[in-house]
Amino acid sequence: MASKTIGFIGAGKMCNAMLESFFRESKVIPEQVIVSDKNKGNLLLIKKKFGIEAVSDNKEVASRAKIIFLSVKPQDMQHLLNEISSDVDESKLVVSIAAGVPIKKISSKLSAKIARVMPNTPFMVGEGMSAVTFSKGFTAHEKKKVRDLLECAGRCIEMGERNFNAVTAVSGSGPAFYAVMVDAMVDAGVKQGLDRKHAELLALQTMHGTAKLMLEKKLSSKQLVEMVASKGGTTEAGLKHLENSGFREDIKKTISEAAKRSKELSK
Repeated sequence: MASKTIGFIGAGKMCNAMLESFFRESKVIPEQVIVSDKNKGNLLLIKKKFGIEAVSDNKEVASRAKIIFLSVKPQDMQHLLNEISSDVDESKLVVSIAAGVPIKKISSKLSAKIARVMPNTPFMVGEGMSAVTFSKGFTAHEKKKVRDLLECAGRCIEMGERNFNAVTAVSGSGPAFYAVMVDAMVDAGVKQGLDRKHAELLALQTMHGTAKLMLEKKLSSKQLVEMVASKGGTTEAGLKHLENSGFREDIKKTISEAAKRSKELSK
């Protein structure tokens, strides 16, 4: 059987999002990709969507793909590693996107070079944020190959694995924290007389536009606040309450709890 450039073990939402970005950026063509999943429904959907080879045997992907993405749930990782250990040799690049699974655990079963990635759900719309760390032995060219793939769906930074619990808390869990804030703003808008549909659009587009403005213009949070808040104005009134309400400390505690749980899960 012919070898493939990229293989995915696990055909869930993140696999779909990544493949969509790879094809959109013309990094690979469908004929170069193979995907496996134990769920036949997932296989049928992904085969129909992308026209790629989809199989139920994880070992087939492990043996045929040059770059293997492990996109199974963290609790399924140990079983998967035992299953494919004899099919993955030193020539392979393995990219794990399983939250909380350290490189040490993967490399104890696989002899390949391991890249650990913490992506987030905005990958699904090409606006993802990911952090990547590499095991020993990666060449500069191999690292670039992995980063180029990840950057098809957003931005990517390389950092030490010791920071991954914090990364998980800030960008991995972060979308849910933003969503709660949006929900609170929407409820507040409705209470002020807006209908929910308009309040949702106002809150979501404002958040989206603010993030884009800060990224593209390289503005700090302080600079952005100074742009919006005028002396004695509405923004200043709201900010005073925000500062006095303990909002900052609540956010710090939220991130701390998420990071703590990430550390617990990685043991």
